[in-house]
Parts: sequence; C-alpha cells; structure tokens
Amino acid sequence: MTNILNRLLPRPKKVEERGGFLTLSAGARAFTQDEFAEKLAAYLFRGNFSFADTIEGTALTLKIDEAIENTEAYVIDIDKDITVTAGGKNGIMSALQTLKDIAEFVDDGIKFPCCCIEDAPYKPYRGVHLYLPPVYMMDEFLVLLDTLASLKYNKIILEIGGCVQLDRHPEINLAWLKFCHEAHTYPTGPQGIQGSEAYWKDSTHVEISGGGLISKADLRRIVDHCKLLGIELIPELQSLSHAYYLTLAHPEIAERPHERWPDHYCPSCDESYELYFDVADELLEVIKPTMVHIGHDEVRVLGECPRCREKSGHELLAGDLNRIYNFYNARGIKIMMWGEMVQNFTSWKGMPTGGVEHNHVDKYGRIYHLPPTHESAYMIPKDILMLDWYYSMADGTECEFNEKGFTEMYGNFRGSQIANWDKRSRCPNVMGAEVSTWCIPSEYEIGFNGWFYELAFSAMVLWHDDFCDAKRGEYSRTAEEYMPVIMEKISGARAFDGTLDSLAELTVNNGEAKDITYRYGTIGEDVAAAVAKGGLTPLKEGEKLQLNGEAKKIVFFHATTGQPKDRLTTWAFMDKRPRIPARYVVDYEDGMCKTVMVEFGAAGHYGIAVGDMNSTDAYVRPDAHGNMLNDIDDANVVDEEKATLSPMYAPVDNWRGAEIYSCRFAEFDTPDGIRTVYSCEWENPYPGHKITGVRFVNEPFSHLEAQLYAVALAK
Repeated sequence: MTNILNRLLPRPKKVEERGGFLTLSAGARAFTQDEFAEKLAAYLFRGNFSFADTIEGTALTLKIDEAIENTEAYVIDIDKDITVTAGGKNGIMSALQTLKDIAEFVDDGIKFPCCCIEDAPYKPYRGVHLYLPPVYMMDEFLVLLDTLASLKYNKIILEIGGCVQLDRHPEINLAWLKFCHEAHTYPTGPQGIQGSEAYWKDSTHVEISGGGLISKADLRRIVDHCKLLGIELIPELQSLSHAYYLTLAHPEIAERPHERWPDHYCPSCDESYELYFDVADELLEVIKPTMVHIGHDEVRVLGECPRCREKSGHELLAGDLNRIYNFYNARGIKIMMWGEMVQNFTSWKGMPTGGVEHNHVDKYGRIYHLPPTHESAYMIPKDILMLDWYYSMADGTECEFNEKGFTEMYGNFRGSQIANWDKRSRCPNVMGAEVSTWCIPSEYEIGFNGWFYELAFSAMVLWHDDFCDAKRGEYSRTAEEYMPVIMEKISGARAFDGTLDSLAELTVNNGEAKDITYRYGTIGEDVAAAVAKGGLTPLKEGEKLQLNGEAKKIVFFHATTGQPKDRLTTWAFMDKRPRIPARYVVDYEDGMCKTVMVEFGAAGHYGIAVGDMNSTDAYVRPDAHGNMLNDIDDANVVDEEKATLSPMYAPVDNWRGAEIYSCRFAEFDTPDGIRTVYSCEWENPYPGHKITGVRFVNEPFSHLEAQLYAVALAK
C-alpha cells in the first residue's frame, strides 16, 4: 500500500492499486446530478473542479446508483478519469472524503493514485459528542468537523446549554455566565460545586462555549458546515437533569429551589415545560434538526418536592418523557436520550444498576436516595433512540434495550476498550455509537484527554465488521500510526515528518553504547537509530547540547522516567505544575536565550510535550476488584457471587493516547526493557538568530524526571 493510501482511516475494505497517477489540471470538468455532491466536492477540492451540465468529456463523475442496497457503499475508480458510484448521498459523502485524503494538491491541479477502492461501513450511526466552541475558536471548530468527517463520522451531538444568545430569555444567558464564573472561582472548582449538596450534583459542563456565549449567527455557521459535510447535527437540549441553565435563571421551577445551584427542574411543574419548550423553539428555528438529544443522564433528584412526593419514580420519569416526546413529535423531530434511568440490570461487580432504587451512603459519606424509574420503559414511545452509556457496566445492556423494544447507540463509546464487541454489536438494535469528548473542543484539550487516539480507534471499530478482542493490538497500532495525519489535518503539517531528510542538524547526547533495536513508531527508523547511538543517555542539568544554525523549529527527543500518579483530564481543572518536569533553555549566538517549558501529556502554547519512557500500548481486562467504578455513587462494592470480568479493557498506560498524539514516538527494545522516546517540535520565536545549544533545568514542583536525549534543527 502506498504512502498516500496509508493516509486513509478507516482503511477501505478493498483497494486495487494500478500503479501510476492521474493528474488533473485546475478547472477539470466534473459532472453530477446531485447538488450536495457538487457542493461538497467544490469545498474539499478547493474549487479545482468545474461542474458541467453534461457528462461528456468530464474528468470526475459522481453518480448515485439506487441498485446498490447499502446507501453508504461506494466505489471509486481512478484510471484515465475518476468515476465515483455510491448507493446514496451518504456514500457520496464517504467517497469524496476518501478521494480527498488520497489526493495530492500540486501547483497546476490535483494528483490521484490510479486505483479502485470499494468500501461500506459496518454501523450506520457514527457520532461524536462535542461542546459548543468558544466564539474565538469558531474557525478551528470547523476544521475539527472536517477532520471528523474524514474519519467517516456522520453525526455530531452538540451540547448547547445556556450558551447561545437568546432573544426570548436573555436572563438564562446572564444566569449561565454568572454560574460559569462562580464554578471557576469556587474554592475547589466546578467539582467542588458538584459536592456541595447532600447528593453528588450533575457535572457542571461550564466548558461549553468556553464559559461564554455565541451568537445565533455563529451557531448557524456550525449548522451550515455540518450540512455541507453531510453530517447530521443533533443539538443536545438537556431536560430534567443537567438543567442548570434553566433553574439558575428560574429557581421557582427547581425540584430543590432552596439550593444555590439547582440542577434539576420539577417534572410536576407546568412552568418547567413552558420555559424549556420556549427555549427549545427559539433554538430549533436556527438549527432545524431532524433529531434532538434531550439529555436525562445523572438524574439524582426526583420525587422530593411536595408536588412530586406522592408519585412514583416510574410515573414521574414517564410523564416527563412523554411530555417532551409529544412536543418534538408535533414538530416532526425524533428524540434520543441517555438511557440509564430506564435500565435495570446487574453490573459486572454484581450490583443492581440503572434506574433502580438508590438508598445508600455514597463513597463521600453522604446519604443518597433516588426512587426506581426503570418501569417507565414500558410507559414511553419505543422510537426514542437510547444512548447506552452504561454498556461499560455490564455485558448485554444492549440486549435489555432490545427486549424492551428500543434501538440504541452506545454512548460515551470507547472502541479501544469495549470487550466482546464482535458479539455485542451484532444485537439487531445496535445502530452504532458516539464518542464523547467532554471538553473545550480545542486541539490541546482533545489531544490531552486522549480523544484523537480514541476517535481514530473507534472510527475503525464502527466502520469495519471484523474487530474483536484479538485484534485490539493491531487496531491500536494503526490508530497510533495515524496520529500525525490527524495532527496535520487539525493544525497543519509539521516540519519534522519522522525522517532524517526533514532535519538539518541532529545532536545526540553520547553515552555508553547499548544493544538497542527499533520496534516501531512514528519517528522513522533512520532517526530513531541516530538518536539511539547515544545509548539513550540523558543530558544532565547544567550540561549543554551543542547546535550551530538557524531554524524555524527545534525538535526535542526526550521522555520521562515515570508519569503522574493519576490520569487527569481537563474537566478535573487540575494544577498543571506537577506535570511540568523540566524546562529547556535555548541559547543564541548573540547572547539571547529562550525558555521552553516541558509538559507531560500535551503541548501547550508555551512549550512542548513529553511522555513516559515506560509507556506501552497493551490493554488488560480487570476483575471485579479492580479500580474501575460504575459511577460517582459506586463505593466499589462487589457481590462476589454475581461479579464477572469487566466489560471493558483498561489501557496499561492511561496517558498513551495523549502521549502519541502530542508527539511522534519510537519504541525500542533495550537491555532495560521496552523504552519509548518522544519527539516534539517547538516553534523558534527568533528564526533569524543562530542557535548555539540547549540546556536542561529540572522543575522542583514536579516529581517527574525528564530525560533529554537529542535536539535537532528542522529544515
């Protein structure tokens, strides 16, 4: 397979390479009878095609063949011209994304490898859950959508909250802005607010739109871009739970109105629905969706207020869902919801789970009570699409939904971790899955949280029909090797492409020669061998790696001897200082110097990323006594007689996804075991000044120890 075809993920099912290339000049004629195909092709190929009214003499033909049963199936035939045949609009979308990824833009047009590609997806629903971006990130967000479309994701669930400027209810916007400020300034941050009541409150999600507001015009840009890409945009307009945006502005509708930050509205209060429906109507005018996500996860308060106290949990939940269903159904809109409150099963730890009665002391020592709600499943319409995020708590949750008559998507999906996918995914009601990001949709946060790796892995799992536990390692390696391609799609090509040809000068810290052999990685074998000649000997504090030249970018080859104790994510709002093991000082010939901060797991705007030298891509499957909890209320209680293995594999290195996205990497077999070296680029702020060397300074606040092996100037 050529390097160009290696740029495809998921990899096509059938590829016939014919050798040679087809080069089309700018303005080459193209033909299609489908308006969507014409617009998408014009966008992806930067206007290089000129669409004609007739098929004669065209270099690119896009056509839909209704005889193809799978509307997402497609065939690309490239020889003397290009013919794309698909079963429907979605097949055209996928085919054009594939064609774009194998294309090379040249000075006078576009070059394509001569080949025939046939492909079709395993699952029809392939989604990603995202927060609304901050207004200053709007252009970056559209690029992210482009990247997700190239990975063949076709649904975006966009969480709105109180972050779109509302004409009818500006008080909601003001209350939301105040809440975001209070959450960030609370003594223990947003998670402190979650622990401020007798129950564990809903996640605050104050990262939506960066804690600010966006205009309807900006929201419309997102809507229009999704339409251009052929992606279905599903707004998440949360109801019942996660209702901060409603109850903070109108505490009179809250189930617990005495709270400072109420998170649930009262389902027996007509005013709750009058407000929710009015807000929804205003947003529906802008988005015009065919489906809405209505939330309903983390329901922790129900049946408390005088209006609700005499009703059962089943009755309260069913009444709420039916009222919301009827509102959207009258507008021709389907709904999806987080489905845990209509589930009733035994978790892998042997405990009753789902919409069962909760009446215990949680792991924070607080008394917790919630009435059962699972019988509401028999009291609501069956065409509500269930998001099954409790799939990670037991094998067979999809079968329960199937028996109750619901179709489902796995929610908060991690294709890299699910066990028995080959069996579970074949349950007839499983339509696909969505990967949730739960962070500001920036390259830094998505990369640091490991989501780019997961998005690549899960894209393959949802597209191919052959994934199973035995193939986890193969899929992991493919996803890892694709990270530089995703990085290029998100933020542009890097100067260092993994080869010596892209380096002008490489200085290695020399030490004792060792028997070190290259295993694999996104640092090429030639560069890895050059770095390893120094025996992977780290630079000592106070010493200097000599350089002599100018460069726009400097490449550092390094690692740490360990990793942070806990795997933190951006929604933990953590202090970064423990993850800053060192700083490098770049010296210039004219006496200037510049400090480069080193951050574990991600590359911030001020520095470079590093990873653990002991990292591995292995996965293990925990038993019931492992530390994988069901939920925040799970005190890790195990019923020995009913406990089983976890339905999820756990990565041996929880930081691996972040490490291999932020950095190129090379794994070695050494006398001390497998060792991983990372390379990360730093943009030199003084490209016209000659660099004389790099020094190393440890940071005392962090227990991590950085090891700098080599430095290079990029061409």
